[in-house]
Amino acid sequence: MASAKTKVSVKGQIVIPNVFREEYSLSPGDTVIIREEGGKLFIEKPKSDIKKFLDDMRKKFSKPNYTYSSLEYEKAMDSGEV
Repeated sequence: MASAKTKVSVKGQIVIPNVFREEYSLSPGDTVIIREEGGKLFIEKPKSDIKKFLDDMRKKFSKPNYTYSSLEYEKAMDSGEV
């Protein structure tokens, strides 16, 4: 079980060390759950984050901004790309 030491800022914020952010695929804006159990605090990643999943899918399957020339457009239409 890995552990790391971090400080609480004046605003009550903590930094999750990079090793844990990478291991648990945490990105800025992600939601985490903080719970107390037996006098200890635990930080957990929710089981599913549907918003992040949908954003990732949009990025993965969206086409880049590209302007087709008329000839390229016809070729793309013929091949089923558009």
